[in-house]
Parts: sequence; C-alpha cells; structure tokens
Amino acid sequence: GRFVGLDSAVVTSGYVDSYDSSKGTYQSQNPGDQGNVCSNGDIYIQNATVNGNASPGEGYAVNVSGQGSVSGSTDPHKKLLEGPPVDPGNASSYNDNDLIDPMWFDDFGNLKIPANKSLTLPGGVYFFSKDFTVNGTLTFTSPATIYIQGKVSISGQGLINESQMPGNLLVYPLSDTNVTLSMNNSFYGVVYAPLAQLTVTGNADYYGAALAKSLKLVTSGGVHYDEALEPIIDEQSRPVLKQ
Repeated sequence: GRFVGLDSAVVTSGYVDSYDSSKGTYQSQNPGDQGNVCSNGDIYIQNATVNGNASPGEGYAVNVSGQGSVSGSTDPHKKLLEGPPVDPGNASSYNDNDLIDPMWFDDFGNLKIPANKSLTLPGGVYFFSKDFTVNGTLTFTSPATIYIQGKVSISGQGLINESQMPGNLLVYPLSDTNVTLSMNNSFYGVVYAPLAQLTVTGNADYYGAALAKSLKLVTSGGVHYDEALEPIIDEQSRPVLKQ
C-alpha cells in the first residue's frame, strides 16, 4: 500500500492518486491510479475519491459513504501488513544537529519553531530526542533524514523540501505519540511511523507515501503517491509500502 494504516485507515474529503516525480511535477502529468490505501483493519472512505485500490485486512471491509468512491479493487489482501520498527543506527550520536542554533530548542530540549519564524537547514541526518513542533517554516535545501523520539506537530508553512522530490525528505517518528501534519504548504516526503497515529489535515497537498499504526487523511487537498519512491522504499527495507 502506498498509504498504510496498519490498524485502520480513514480518508475524508480530498482525493488520493499518484504521479511520478522523476517525470516532472504532478501538475505536468495525468493523475495516476496507484494511490492505494491499505490496512489490516477496516478502511473508511467518506466524501473522498481514491484513484487506486482500497485493501482492508482479511475479515474487514471498505466502508464508503457520502460522495466517496474507489476506482480500483476493494478486496481484502491476503498477507498481513507489517511495519518493521525503525532502526536509527547511530543517528542519536552521529548526526548534523550541531547545524541547528540552540535558540530553536527550549529548556527541555524540545525543538520549537514559532509561527511566522523560519529555519533553513542543509540536508543530512537529524535526530530529535524530544518533541518536534513546527508552527512556522522548516526548510531543507537538500536530502534529509529526520528521526524523532517525541511528539510531532507540524503546522503553518510546515516542512519545506526545496527539491520537491519526496524521496529527499524521510521522516521517522520513533514513538507511539501522535503525529500531526496540518500545513498550509505542500508536503513532499515520506512519513514512516509504525507505532503512531498519523493525521494529515489542513488544505495543503501531500506528495509521497506514508505508513502509520493508524492513518487519518482528513486534508481537503490532494494526497499523491510518488511512484518514483519504489527503489527508495526497497533500499529502506520498507517493502510494505510497495504492496
């Protein structure tokens, strides 16, 4: 599945489809039909269009209501979807955090970017042991991998991936705390959070892929799987995102 909620998946309003970032922008292509939504449990589609398959777990169902629709199959999948735990390796000790001015952390070590404030960082590996709160703008100018042990809350202009290539921004929440993306600007990246509930809300578009323990896509914008991610997903040993 391109968008996976291991326990449950909810899609309300908006639409889910696909494109291939290696061939250009989403706007330059006809929307693809690989916007698959998958779960080991039930899937709820309410007033949303899924241009792809909606695959629930065996013994569960796809519940479509309102103006909702699914272009592909709604048959249950046979194989249990798994979310292998994230292994950050030595990222907690060897990372690029020294590029971040201490002013962006509070006394408890939580990263906080206030509304109307912006931080720009080069690519690299970043490890946040406490909460990660962006109410303003956090921009990455080149490929970045982010590991987060605390709560994740992203709003305002949110996380900006200057390349607009989703494979260049990999976000790995490590705990079972909620992950919320409620942004006014398009997100280009992959969120892999097998222990957490991921909620995508707001009016911005989401380009990339996502896996969470439970997934709620309640954005009024579009959610677009990037077909160019498949080699990256293989490399990261996240095969569940390909199924």
